[in-house]
Amino acid sequence: MDRDRLSAIEHALVTLEWAPSHEEAAFGAALLYRRDRLEGAGPPGGLPPSGGPEPLWLTQVLSVQADLVRELDQELLPLWRERLGASPMLVLVDAYVEAVRPLLPVAARLVAAWRDAPATAPTGAEVLRWAADHSVSPEEAAVRLNCEALLLWEDRQLTEQEMTRVACWQHRVVRVGAVLEAAVTTRP
Repeated sequence: MDRDRLSAIEHALVTLEWAPSHEEAAFGAALLYRRDRLEGAGPPGGLPPSGGPEPLWLTQVLSVQADLVRELDQELLPLWRERLGASPMLVLVDAYVEAVRPLLPVAARLVAAWRDAPATAPTGAEVLRWAADHSVSPEEAAVRLNCEALLLWEDRQLTEQEMTRVACWQHRVVRVGAVLEAAVTTRP
């Protein structure tokens, strides 16, 4: 979807020129429910929970989006496409899927890389030394060191150019997702 079309739908939503029907809102809500369910399922392939300042690992975010696109392609879109026709909500969901699609190979590569060679966990001695140096419990030190190790691992998986492309794609996903969420929650 081009920016103009997304902006037009966003404008129509904000000015109440378009108020999603209950059926449109149900379709959008089904997408958001599935996204939330996938995020809540935890990290893929043995990736530990973030436990740190990051709400989700990049690998987890991309994996959730990839799984969501598969579910939308295989389950939701075939059911709703005929029912909603040229609905702006269908256009938004299609735009969301198309915004995520370029990230699918990156998600697969990150999950496979984690499965094949995960981040190296800190040693017990490193944890104890860090805990003493920072006046925290060994448990907290282990969480922080594991978080740092995983962030460093993720940083090493993608080139700077790939990270820039991922950031651009993610920006698009977030923009479309924000309009979609607003459409689901807007009531005249």
